Amino acid sequence: MRLFLALLWSVLGSTSSTAVGNAIAAPPAPQDSVVEAFTCNNYIHGVPYVAANGLGSAAVPHLRRILQDENSKSCWVNAICVISAIGSPESFAILQSFVWNRFRGEVDEPTYRALEAATLTIGYTCTSQPGLVIDYLERGANPQRWDSLPWHFTGIEPAELRDSFSNFCIYGLSYCSDPKARSILLNLLDKPYAKGKSARIQSALKTQEKVSAQGLYEYKRSGWKKK
Repeated sequence: MRLFLALLWSVLGSTSSTAVGNAIAAPPAPQDSVVEAFTCNNYIHGVPYVAANGLGSAAVPHLRRILQDENSKSCWVNAICVISAIGSPESFAILQSFVWNRFRGEVDEPTYRALEAATLTIGYTCTSQPGLVIDYLERGANPQRWDSLPWHFTGIEPAELRDSFSNFCIYGLSYCSDPKARSILLNLLDKPYAKGKSARIQSALKTQEKVSAQGLYEYKRSGWKKK
């Protein structure tokens, strides 16, 4: 699982979009075939955030259709990463519904990986829905929140899932430039849900400081330049 998470996001390549603060100039609407080819590609080093963001909000309806198609399950993780990278007003609701409303009972491993990706990357949607996203992540930082999931995966122990998804939400807060996200992280550092989370919260605070100063898009873009 650690390898999966390490490869899930990588800031690669360049983009023709222009960043203005946190706002990205909208590119021409891509054709569905272009969106699908990009999304269903095999990225050895992870989905390229900057290029995914460059597809723009016009790509989101087709990405939603990919998520609804059981025959496209092999593309779901990438589709989720692209939806979150685009960060359109619809992105948060799509990912939230995917985690909480789509599945019941036992899920298979590809579905679980997609659910994992949705939780790990939902923080990127903070750019368009900061209030909703921050509240969602604050609740999700509590491991007990994940006891109420309507689905389960036999490949992971419930305690491990709770801890992992809690960590994903802590990381997610680091990608929100809003001061409320920092306040929540500081409160979690003062009263962490578990001792082992303090180092993760400190790391999230460092990232959140950079995101707050640069904006998420520029933070991700400049991260690639330094590699």
